[in-house]
Amino acid sequence: GESGKPDDPDDYSLERMAADVLDVLDALGWREAVVLGHSMGGMVAQEVALTFEERVTALVLMDTAHGVFPGLTPELAGLGAALVHDGGMAAWVEATRDAGTVASPADQAARTADPAYAAWCDAKTLACAPAMVEGMLPAMARRRDRLRELVQVRRPTLVLVGEEDVVVDDSRRMAATIKGAQLAVVAGGGHSPQFEAPDAWWAALSGFLAGLPSG
Repeated sequence: GESGKPDDPDDYSLERMAADVLDVLDALGWREAVVLGHSMGGMVAQEVALTFEERVTALVLMDTAHGVFPGLTPELAGLGAALVHDGGMAAWVEATRDAGTVASPADQAARTADPAYAAWCDAKTLACAPAMVEGMLPAMARRRDRLRELVQVRRPTLVLVGEEDVVVDDSRRMAATIKGAQLAVVAGGGHSPQFEAPDAWWAALSGFLAGLPSG
C-alpha cells in the first residue's frame, strides 16, 4: 500500500496493472521474470502472460480465476464500490471480515491463532486506495472469461490454490487448459495459503521453481 494511489476509479484496470508490471521490469533492467499473481494479481498475471509473453520466464497463477470470481455479481460489485466510496476502506474491512473469499475456515483459523496476523491483514487492506476498489470491483464483475485464451500460454506454469478456496474449480480448469501446467492444491489452505498453510505452499512453489530450466 505504499505506492502511488490515483484518486480516479477510471485510472485502474487489469490492463493498466499488467503494463505496470512491464514498467517495473524495465526499471529494474530485467528482460524477463517468473511472474506470480495472487487473487486479482493472478488476473493481472494472465494479462501479462497473454500480452507480453516474451517477458515471462514462467507463470504462477495462485488462488485466482479465469473469469469472474464465483459469487461476484455486478450487483454485489456495485454495492462494494458504493460502500468504499461512502465509508472508505475501513467500511470495507468491517463488511468483509466475515464474508467473501477470505472467510474460509483456514483464514479464520489463521486470524484467530495470531491476532497480529489478523491486524496485519487489516492494515494492508486499509492501505489500499478506495478508488481502486471502486474501479476494479465492477470491472472484475464484467471481466470476460480468458480460459480459451490461456491455451496460448507456452511458458512453464504452476496453478496453485488452497483446497478451501472458492476458485478450486477454476484452478483445475486453468491447469487442464495450459499445456504442461502443474496443479498444486494446498491442503489446509484457503484464499491465502502462503499464510494459512505456509509449509505446504512453499513446498509446492519451491519445487516448481527448482524444476525450471536454468539460465
